[in-house]
Amino acid sequence: MYLSNLLDSLLFCGRQGIDIRGYREDESSLNKGNYLELLNLRAKDNTIINRFFIEKEKTFRYVSVPYTNMFLNYTGKNIKHSIINDIKEAIIFSIIVDETQDLARHEQVSVCARYVSKTLEPHEVFLGFYRTASTDGESLTTLIKEVISSNGLSINNIRGQCYDGAASMRGSYSGVHARIRADNKLAVCVHCYAHILNLCLVDLSKVISHVRNTFGILQSLYSFIDASSKRCSIFEQIMLETSSNGKNKLKSLSDTRWNCRTESIKAVIKTLPVILKTLQTISENDPLHGSDASSLLNNIQTFQFVFCLYTLNKIMEQTNILSKYLQSPSIKYATVNIMSQKTIDELNEYRSENAFNEIWKVTQEIVNSHDFLSPKMPRKRSLPVKNIGSGSFHPEFKDVKDFYRIEIYYLILDTTTQAIKDKFNENDLKILNSINNILVDKNPDVSDIQEVSSVYGFDVNELKSKIIIFNRMFTSLKKEVNFENKLAYIKKVEVGSGFPILVDAFKLFLTISMNCERSFSCLRRLKNYLRTTMGQIILNYRVRVYQEDMTIEITFK
Repeated sequence: MYLSNLLDSLLFCGRQGIDIRGYREDESSLNKGNYLELLNLRAKDNTIINRFFIEKEKTFRYVSVPYTNMFLNYTGKNIKHSIINDIKEAIIFSIIVDETQDLARHEQVSVCARYVSKTLEPHEVFLGFYRTASTDGESLTTLIKEVISSNGLSINNIRGQCYDGAASMRGSYSGVHARIRADNKLAVCVHCYAHILNLCLVDLSKVISHVRNTFGILQSLYSFIDASSKRCSIFEQIMLETSSNGKNKLKSLSDTRWNCRTESIKAVIKTLPVILKTLQTISENDPLHGSDASSLLNNIQTFQFVFCLYTLNKIMEQTNILSKYLQSPSIKYATVNIMSQKTIDELNEYRSENAFNEIWKVTQEIVNSHDFLSPKMPRKRSLPVKNIGSGSFHPEFKDVKDFYRIEIYYLILDTTTQAIKDKFNENDLKILNSINNILVDKNPDVSDIQEVSSVYGFDVNELKSKIIIFNRMFTSLKKEVNFENKLAYIKKVEVGSGFPILVDAFKLFLTISMNCERSFSCLRRLKNYLRTTMGQIILNYRVRVYQEDMTIEITFK
């Protein structure tokens, strides 16, 4: 019973992602670390812990570092054993691989797996972080194969690969996906959709100077105020004086998480009057940094900045919905295509005179209320007279409003929608489209049935006949024909048992992963700047306990 109480306490610390050991754990220490302090707290109402941990009825209390590591070893192996058994039971799986650098400057490769249970529920599980000295295609392929074989899995059962867009991962000849497919042609490679969407929006900043300048001002604003506790204090004080909600704070931008840019824009919109007053106060009273505040103030107090701010906010409200879904473990290829198209459709609806006028009106109201600079036409640039084709560099616009509509508003919308169309087509894989068609369409093409049967070894005639009968049964329900409804229908035991070949097709389709960004947030939480010396074995045990606590029950009997 005492050991069980120790393990429960240790497991609690692991699941909360908090430090286990303290800097000093001797009797004179006022804080012996979360684990020992938790035991001290529990001893107040737990007689067993009080007898053996506080009163020391036995010689050994089992709370030293070697025992703690041994217990972490046990829990980590318990979870891993359960995960591997579930994958083996599912037979087929996908691998999800990405790499990053931790705070100790070690290159960490995250390896996860996606499998589908008997009830057709997809699961994405963590297999481990693995240090590597090189991130070339050959080294990463060798590492992945070692991970697969060491866990008793077979590379022949891989049905999907999901990586970011790095050449070492997706290279056509020497990338990881090409090397894996050389051993298993059924391992379909998918470029991480969350990464694709991020690239679409990063391109927006590169292509359109107005967007790039707006984000530059946002980052400069955050860096300027956040770099000084004095300036932060001024901002917070003005926030409390002018707003009932003093919790709004400026947010930093991120090149890898576009959601941070969305939050940064919203924060500036909500706190714009506070920002203006803060910069004005600093520019008047700070002899050292007053010029920087004045420069930022001049950049913000323009029609162009406010217009771009509200335009980007409107667009990113839509793309952020898609972004959050693309980071969900429940992501499905069929739904990705639908949601990406709906996002494009919604952005196309914004490309109208009415939508533009709404943003123009809001911008004018803000500019007039704060006495900002009015909108101006850009200075016309002309080519030198000596060059052939000299003359005005800019097209003619009726007025400044016409310029903002065409050169900024429509250009941002067109660039965003075109980037999503082009980059999402990278994963327009023929075999995935064929599987999607036979599972969703009322009358799928014979060519799709033949394609799926040829690649995955299904009987063509059996698959065709089962699809016809299943679709007739589904039609009688009078529900909307889509992937989610058909999946829910075949999940019923009495239905699925009659269509094993279709169950296999659904399972195959759900197994292929669409997102590779999974474990890095917990890496930064667990291996923080106070724990940079944590070893790989303990790190992996702690990540498994931290991530899998809601899906796997750990017992100590």
